[in-house]
Amino acid sequence: MNSLSKFSLNAGGLILTSSMLMPFCLLSQNKPQKPKRPNVLFIWTDQQRASSMEVYGNKEFKVPNINKLASESVVFMNSYCTQPVSTPSRGCVMTGMYPHKHGAVENDIALFQESQCLPELLKDTTYATAYFGKWHLGDEIFAQHGFQEFDSSEDGYAKYFSREKDRNQRSGYHHFLLSKGYKPDAVEKNTFSRLFASNLPYEFTKPNWLALKAKDFLVRHKDQPFVMYVNYLEPHTPFNGPFNKLHSIDSLNLSSNLNKPLTDNDPVYLRALSRNKSDNYYLEMYQRYAGLCHSVDLSIGEILNKLDELGLTNNTIIVFTSDHGEMMGSHTLDNKSVMYEEALRIPLLIKVPWFQSSQLKIDYPTTNINILPTLLDLLGKDSKQFSQLQGESLAPLVKGGFVKSKNIYMIWNPTQRAKSKSFKVAGITAVEMNKYSNAKFRTVITPDGWKLTLSDVDKCQLFDLKKDPGEVDNLYYTGKYNSLIKKLKVDIANWQKRTGDNCILPL
Repeated sequence: MNSLSKFSLNAGGLILTSSMLMPFCLLSQNKPQKPKRPNVLFIWTDQQRASSMEVYGNKEFKVPNINKLASESVVFMNSYCTQPVSTPSRGCVMTGMYPHKHGAVENDIALFQESQCLPELLKDTTYATAYFGKWHLGDEIFAQHGFQEFDSSEDGYAKYFSREKDRNQRSGYHHFLLSKGYKPDAVEKNTFSRLFASNLPYEFTKPNWLALKAKDFLVRHKDQPFVMYVNYLEPHTPFNGPFNKLHSIDSLNLSSNLNKPLTDNDPVYLRALSRNKSDNYYLEMYQRYAGLCHSVDLSIGEILNKLDELGLTNNTIIVFTSDHGEMMGSHTLDNKSVMYEEALRIPLLIKVPWFQSSQLKIDYPTTNINILPTLLDLLGKDSKQFSQLQGESLAPLVKGGFVKSKNIYMIWNPTQRAKSKSFKVAGITAVEMNKYSNAKFRTVITPDGWKLTLSDVDKCQLFDLKKDPGEVDNLYYTGKYNSLIKKLKVDIANWQKRTGDNCILPL
């Protein structure tokens, strides 16, 4: 599987090729009418690579329900998260603002109260609104930001609750397991650990609990418009679940840059994170990861079937995405928190039945900062009227129209965990390592596939994603692209000024 679908655009060009237009036009004739108040079903996962689905090149993972949804959706082939770690990225999805504006600049930090989410911006009391699953944006299990119903699957964030919140309260998933006769394994905290939950049969997993919650909500609110977010922890670590052995290892293909060694020209921060693991180690991990994606797919299938059963499908906008990706051994790295494609690229599907009935692939590069403006426009609001939004609406593309392609921007701010960790790199002193552990990064990707990542204190990187989708050859220090680098540095500086980003870079 390639780590990046080939860019097909020229800088400043229009998106939608002629080959894309024909099936859209032919299969859009029997569309349902747009409802006065469309429903929104927003499905998202945690740490799911774009390359986990057939439309992005993966025919091995058993995710038929997601693949079917993709066959009926507008598929953004080059979609990215704004910051490759949960809380900041989730904040961008929910508010349409960059982390330095919505307030959740690193994990376990709450959104600013004034950072409004879709129900608050929609301001339509006829809508039933719900958020089910992982939140990770502060006060994890308590209703907030305009959601009338709110129930989390996570109990690991109590120490981050606001002072006035009761730390003895537990999530709906906790009470679900209690009702099934299970007893918390983390006795002192009175919680079920993620590892414990991952060892349960599918019937008692978080994905199945979420399907039950979502289906119940749909039944209760089938006669009124609704906005429902369903967020899965899976396929986040621990990479363990009831379908660990569902996929044959021999059927799986990891990225071509698996265990590609980092060099002295790569950021010291990345070299500190580097791990020397065997290819078999990552294949076995990937096998379990694929099983978690299957668990999510089963749950999504149940929700979509209930939507059909209730006759709600033609009235419902469906969004599917993830908060960030997963390195899975690419460049000798695990997890996320880096500016490589495997961590940054995410799936993004948007299905609007009254605009399209077949798959439409969009090469337009985008980030999850644009999802909320898009939803507002699709719901009949003018996203340009909301001053907090820093993203731009993709609604014209969803409707089959054209938008001038633009650069996209991503950021990395160091987390407390990274700041406090004792990193070691050969030839780097402890004092220097402390500096690199606190490095910030800013990335720009152009419509024609150039990717520049600048750091305030660490090494920089330049890749030509068209020729080098695996990001093997860092061109920054070759001396051959100085004029391009200069231009892209100016682009980043202008973006920082527009968005209020005060990171000082070597421009």
